[in-house]
This record gives sequence, C-alpha cells and structure tokens, in this order.
Amino acid sequence: MVALVGGAAEMASAFSGARKNRLDLSVGIALGSAAQIALFVAPVLVLLSYVMARPRWPWTSGRARCR
Repeated sequence: MVALVGGAAEMASAFSGARKNRLDLSVGIALGSAAQIALFVAPVLVLLSYVMARPRWPWTSGRARCR
C-alpha cells in the first residue's frame, strides 16, 4: 500500500515537472523509479527461481516415475 502511494506521488511530481517544462527533473524521476523497480524485481526473481526449482514434495526427487 505504501509503495502504491509513493509511486503515485512520484508520478505526480514527474508530470508536474514535465508540465513546467523541466524535463531534466521529469527524466530524473523516471530513471530513479525504473532503477528502484529493477533493484527490487531482480532479487525477487532470483529467489522465486530458487524456490520453483526445488521439488514440490520433500520426499520425491522431482522426476516423474514411469511404471
């Protein structure tokens, strides 16, 4: 919830900077936001891939058995 409010405030300040013809401020805010998202998403994807690569049940090897 806090991230949504912060993102909305960031977007509003970027739009107001663009309206006032301060593109350096607007681009700086956009790049900072993109960097924040990238720095959050990359570790989450790494941790998620670690969790998904494990077998679903601890007592199986994760391979399908043909009978």
